[in-house]
Amino acid sequence: MALSEPVPIKPVSSKLAASPAPESSAPAGAAERRAAIIGALSAGGAFLIWGLSPAYWKTLKAVPAFEILMHRIVWSFIFLMPILLLRGGWKDFTGVLRNRRTLSILLLTTVIVAGNWFTFIWAINSDHILQTSLG
Repeated sequence: MALSEPVPIKPVSSKLAASPAPESSAPAGAAERRAAIIGALSAGGAFLIWGLSPAYWKTLKAVPAFEILMHRIVWSFIFLMPILLLRGGWKDFTGVLRNRRTLSILLLTTVIVAGNWFTFIWAINSDHILQTSLG
């Protein structure tokens, strides 16, 4: 069976593409300021969630780290499949499943990320919070 070409990944939005730098040194417009505020609030929210997540994982100390990881994988799949279907990405999804090279790369990265999360959850539940936060 011959390998087919990798399925190209479509950008979520054309608004994410980099815009050219402004030619004048005029102050940023209202839209740019609004985008900067939204970006700063999003970053702050992400830092807050990431900083508080060890407290959440700590409450699950009685549950084995592997079981927590499996729940995370299964529930992510269940919640993301409807989004995939609503956005019309089913054809791309099945295309990736048919492409052995792309699928093997995704499976490898999945194993690496799952190992990272397993280590993180295990470390939090084994009272290694400081070591985990330092990397």
